[in-house]
Amino acid sequence: MPCHGAGGSGPFPLETYEQVRDRSELVRFQVLGKTMPPPAPFSDQGFFSHFTPLNDEQLVKYQLWIRQGKQKGDQYTWNPKPFGMPVEWETLKQIGQEHVKDDGPRYWKVIKYQLPNEPIRLSELRLTPSAKKAFRSATIAYFDKSDARVDQLPKEPASVLPIPGELILGSWAPGYKDIKFRNEATPVLSPGGTLVVLAQFQPSGKPESADLKVDYKNLFLAKGRYGLKNLTLSKDHFEIPAGEAPIFDLETIMPEDGTLVSLIPEARFYCAKITVSAITPDNKEILLFDTQRWDPYWIGNYQFGKEIKLPKGTRILAKFQYNNDDKCAMNEGRTPEPIFSGLGIEKEVCRLHIKYSADLK
Repeated sequence: MPCHGAGGSGPFPLETYEQVRDRSELVRFQVLGKTMPPPAPFSDQGFFSHFTPLNDEQLVKYQLWIRQGKQKGDQYTWNPKPFGMPVEWETLKQIGQEHVKDDGPRYWKVIKYQLPNEPIRLSELRLTPSAKKAFRSATIAYFDKSDARVDQLPKEPASVLPIPGELILGSWAPGYKDIKFRNEATPVLSPGGTLVVLAQFQPSGKPESADLKVDYKNLFLAKGRYGLKNLTLSKDHFEIPAGEAPIFDLETIMPEDGTLVSLIPEARFYCAKITVSAITPDNKEILLFDTQRWDPYWIGNYQFGKEIKLPKGTRILAKFQYNNDDKCAMNEGRTPEPIFSGLGIEKEVCRLHIKYSADLK
């Protein structure tokens, strides 16, 4: 398990027989609820992450193993290979130092990085946190040197960056792949700009550095057509009445022939499910993204493992289902009240960023 190994973000290791045996009931509780491993959304185009919840057969076998006395099986050594390790990395300079709060609930913090005085054709991004257990996820954005909006960002935004979607490069969480761009979809960052990371932290009860080491690979070429393009679907002003579970439908159309790179959904605590599909001009339907339990604390790197080429005129449909009745966990112990859209942590968001590259002619 990527998170429960050496240097992982999990609270304890699960690498040996003894470690799993001693925590077998806790593991059973988590896997039966399918909360661990955190369930990645699925797609017709393959998995977004390297791990998936146990299937029904595996769950039965695990429970039988507990009931039959937790017998030790054959010795097996797992040596995971790093994913997508490039040959060369360069490191960005962090602006200032940051520290994780000693205690309290999870929160989001903006960390900024100075880009070098040379253009970058961004091929890969890797984040290495100082506080491996406290760090939970990140959204990465880019601001040009002349863009004054970077100085107007709140220090601790409420789960999403209040910026246009075209500025967002991707999202990431421990256990997911490094952010990797295909050659035709590499974003070009101009000299002297700023990279912004919206990092989510869970205070661990002790003082820790919140610094993140950000490495990148520069594949700058002076000629050639390339670039990461963006489509954003959003519902900007809405209300979720008390006692209701509405579904909001969003739609856009591919303005040109293109290849999908990634999806970045944005919603908060009252969102239950998100699905995204594409319908081509010849009425072929493709499931792009489907999560049956949206969790804003487990936002990963939703890049596609296979190329998804969509012709001009393809309809992209997104469904966001919200839940504001007495069965909603957010309403436990209280009477449901209307929820409104907005940037505050008590507000809701309904937004989807679609990253794609234009197909070469």
